[in-house]
Amino acid sequence: MFSASARKTAEMLSKRIVLIDGSQLARSMVSTRVVISWSSGSDEPPSGERS
Repeated sequence: MFSASARKTAEMLSKRIVLIDGSQLARSMVSTRVVISWSSGSDEPPSGERS
C-alpha cells in the first residue's frame, strides 16, 4: 500500500502523521462532512472532468 520510505518518513517525523489511502480518506470526509471546493476561474474541476 505505502512504500517503505513513506512509512519510515512518517515514523521519523516529530509530528503525528497518519498514512491513509483514498478509500479511507473518502470515508473520513463523508463521515465528517468535509467539502472540497476549488477556484480556477472556470466551472470545471482541475482534471477537466465534471463530477
